[in-house]
Amino acid sequence: LIRAAQRESNTRGFGANGTQILINGKRMSGKANDMAKNLTRIQASQVDYIELIRGNAEGLDIRNEGILINVILRKGTQETSSTYIDLRADYTPGTSLKPNGQIARNGQQGNFSYGFSYLRTERPIVHYVEENVLNSDLTQSQFRPLITDKNRDEQILSGNIGLDFGDNGIFRLNGLYSFGGYDENMHEDHFNIDNTNGQVLAAFEDTIFYFEGNKWEIGGDYERKIGRLGNLKTVFVLNQANRLDSIIQDHTEAGVKTNNFDSLADYQTKEQIFRTSITTPFGEKHSFEWGGEGAFNTLDKSQSFANAANDIAIVKENRYEVFATHNYTLGETASLQSTFTKEFSKVFQDREGITNTRKYSFLKPRFEFRYDFSGSDQLRIMSERKVSQLNLSNFIASRNIQDDSIDFGNPNLVPQKTWEHSISYEKRLSKDAGSFELKFKYEYISDHIDRIQIGEPLNYTSGVGNIGDAKKYGFDVKGNLRLGFLGLPKALLTASYTHSYHETTDPFTGKKRLMKQPLGRFWMIDFQHDLTELKTKYGFNIHHQAVNYRFDIRLLEELKALYHFGFYIEHTFKNIKAKFNTSHIFGDHKRGTKTFYVGDIKNNIIDSILTNKNHNAPEFYLSFQTTF
Repeated sequence: LIRAAQRESNTRGFGANGTQILINGKRMSGKANDMAKNLTRIQASQVDYIELIRGNAEGLDIRNEGILINVILRKGTQETSSTYIDLRADYTPGTSLKPNGQIARNGQQGNFSYGFSYLRTERPIVHYVEENVLNSDLTQSQFRPLITDKNRDEQILSGNIGLDFGDNGIFRLNGLYSFGGYDENMHEDHFNIDNTNGQVLAAFEDTIFYFEGNKWEIGGDYERKIGRLGNLKTVFVLNQANRLDSIIQDHTEAGVKTNNFDSLADYQTKEQIFRTSITTPFGEKHSFEWGGEGAFNTLDKSQSFANAANDIAIVKENRYEVFATHNYTLGETASLQSTFTKEFSKVFQDREGITNTRKYSFLKPRFEFRYDFSGSDQLRIMSERKVSQLNLSNFIASRNIQDDSIDFGNPNLVPQKTWEHSISYEKRLSKDAGSFELKFKYEYISDHIDRIQIGEPLNYTSGVGNIGDAKKYGFDVKGNLRLGFLGLPKALLTASYTHSYHETTDPFTGKKRLMKQPLGRFWMIDFQHDLTELKTKYGFNIHHQAVNYRFDIRLLEELKALYHFGFYIEHTFKNIKAKFNTSHIFGDHKRGTKTFYVGDIKNNIIDSILTNKNHNAPEFYLSFQTTF
């Protein structure tokens, strides 16, 4: 459940979509304090049962896309409490041992419940790259080995309280404060290739990234019955994040050090979200959910580059939604859900006294039909219009260290619109032996966001912009199977496969090409085996991503990923669970090619080619968990 919750959407506001996990039928009233963090504070003794919801039951806080997981906690007025401790050590070859851990306290006294936790995480990563620089005639001119030592640390204080007033409603409040940083040290040697293919050290570069920041968040929700109108739900979140980013790159050649680049970015983001809805039943077949949401976001950023004045900008977005959802039960085997959402937004930008204001409004309908052939066979047909949220950072210039360039902001960016259609079939095997799902989908995209030309001829570069229409189609297959037929009734095999194709029109060449995202053929296999008698569980995960492309005005990049493999084993003795986990055990090797062009990619004149292969050092951790 925690792994699924960690995929929580990072969109602004709540909206109707999100992680398909609820607690007592409710979403988490937080963004930074999300469902994944909340699940770590809940102990197994607090859980009554877990519901798997296949339909669009009325009163749910999010749209159900397939299977919805609803964790139902135990009720009661008795006094209960528990303390959870997780002590953990992380290790990556080439770094030192990192101590981590969490302590959480949960309890209930009458109608009052609470939970608090402190979490410390520090994750080291070591990344290796071997890069070859080729001339346009494919002869090698340089060899560049690179090693990157990364470390991310964070400390999080979080908690929640709940009050059950009976007929007068339920109120919950949660909060979070976190602080930490990220540092990365990158060393790259430049070896020239001589006539005998020998390597001569010509120069080296050192790049230091240092990011530090803090954030706080307060969220809450209130729910109660309001007579014939039905059930009222109100949710709010207030948060703020402060961050300081520093990048320094030095080049050393012939014993002389020069500064290639340095930048300093100081920025603050704020968000306030308020959402209210009322769910009203009409007879046995109909129910309506209607309400509204307001989300108010601010990005205040000061960006300074070497030998240049500060670039100071403020971007504000006020976004409002009104929505209405009709659930219609068509007999015992079919249901239809129709949703209409109207979005209104205003984006204001102030950059060095130059202001720009734009207003948008979008209608976002959604229709989903479900038909149960039986209790274990379901057909789902869905059609929905989605509107992307603009990344406020795209309005402001930033450093692209990957390509040694500056990404200029685009004040004329507009949201990307997508019509998404899908048809799914799900089959659940008898005796809880497993399930299978097949989904076909098609997406038509307008105002697709990618890289566009910015500036005048002979002095132009690229930045984020809208390039026109795009389309994407393919299918997903996923399923799980208990291996009782092999004599392993407590073993579960889960697998998924995604195949997709997409295309758009390149703004630089005018030709059809792939979109900037991985081409389909992603597959994953997850295996876990519970040896109940031995109080031991083990498992592994392996996945593979197909080719990923990136296009720019003077660049074409192709990245091929190989296989990721991770393994874990855990054993419980008395009241302590010990777990050993591995990740990147075989390095997660990748191979890539960057082709740089003279002037413009449409001229098809190659300047140089960079080929590289890279991998991560394996990661290990050992943890001990107990509850008392």
